[in-house]
Amino acid sequence: MAKISKTDFLDSNGTVTGENDFTTRSMQRIDLYNVQFDYITPIGKSSRFETGLRYAGIDSESSITQQGFDRTQPGIDPTEAGIFKYDESIYAAYVSMDSKWDKWRFKSGLRAEYTETLGDLDIALEPSENNYLEVFPSFSLDYTPSKKHQYNLYYYRRIERPRYNSINPFQIFQSNNSVIEGNPNLLPATRNYIAAGYTFDRTYTLEFFYKNQKNQNQELVFQDNESNLLRFLNRNLIQDISYGIDIWVNKDITNFWYTYIFFAGYYREDQFSDFDSGQLVENGRWSWFARANNSFSLLKDKSLAVDVDFIYYSPIVDGNAVRRSWNKLDLSLRKTLWNKKASISMGVADVFKQANLFESRNFLNQNNTSSFRPENRLFTFGFRYKFGNTKIRDNKKSKRVDERNRI
Repeated sequence: MAKISKTDFLDSNGTVTGENDFTTRSMQRIDLYNVQFDYITPIGKSSRFETGLRYAGIDSESSITQQGFDRTQPGIDPTEAGIFKYDESIYAAYVSMDSKWDKWRFKSGLRAEYTETLGDLDIALEPSENNYLEVFPSFSLDYTPSKKHQYNLYYYRRIERPRYNSINPFQIFQSNNSVIEGNPNLLPATRNYIAAGYTFDRTYTLEFFYKNQKNQNQELVFQDNESNLLRFLNRNLIQDISYGIDIWVNKDITNFWYTYIFFAGYYREDQFSDFDSGQLVENGRWSWFARANNSFSLLKDKSLAVDVDFIYYSPIVDGNAVRRSWNKLDLSLRKTLWNKKASISMGVADVFKQANLFESRNFLNQNNTSSFRPENRLFTFGFRYKFGNTKIRDNKKSKRVDERNRI
């Protein structure tokens, strides 16, 4: 990927007083390897035992070349040219048990992962290494006294490793006053989550939850007041705590109208260390989220499907920032033809173009804002036709690999 930036600085009369041109070229190659063995066996008539081993290997190489920036500007220390190699090996083993009796169901599991990482920047004095062992227990308990009532309690501990481009130790210029900086010393985030809920008639659900996450990986924006730079730094939050309530309804209103409504009200607090002083900062507030999805099956043969999806976020904590409220409306239609052998579909995402993210940071010596306008509004049109015997089903199976989500 190549980026060329040309900037002219003008005074109040429109006279050019300076310029700053720079070119950035970057490239990244990532190879993923994954091997997994699973063993599943029934125990009696109401239990199942499962165990397995897994290995995941990551081999990546990133390179960058930059030139042309003004080195007299304070804070400018870009990586002119560098190659960063990152290797990661994950060894995992797990066991789980699933049992049913009377009106109860119990699941439990335990997974252990040992990880070795090595990051080597060709212009650094020494490579960065990190080896760690983590254990992840989980359990869930369901009680169903009748067809209309169900109670559940569950807990799990999980891990989330940094994205590969966040680990690259390069200072990359976005503009003359903003830089993105990777961090090869990012730690993996670990999350503890516990929730208890009640469901009535398989339609109405109420759930209380608590989440405690350490070392969450996030890109934090800090203003460097001496250098007049906005620094987008990949760093670990100290802690992320949230607790609240989830309510959702999924119901057939009529024989042609299905609705799904979800509401979440919660308190979230992100704790991080300040870029300049290292001081602990706590950023917390109450927020809420709502989603309404309605699906309609129209015409006599129900061959016309219409989906209307609306989501809304209130102001929310996001690392060292507070994000302004935003919303999004999506519409889609699908018409089947010729005894469902063909279909025509069209849709519009973010109809009113309201899914723009505006964030502000106001703490200690920080007072800045940023706006992100993603290309959310999208019109789609499609035609699909099934050839041959459409009743044949293949036995293809796929397994999700977590490491792919980090690319």
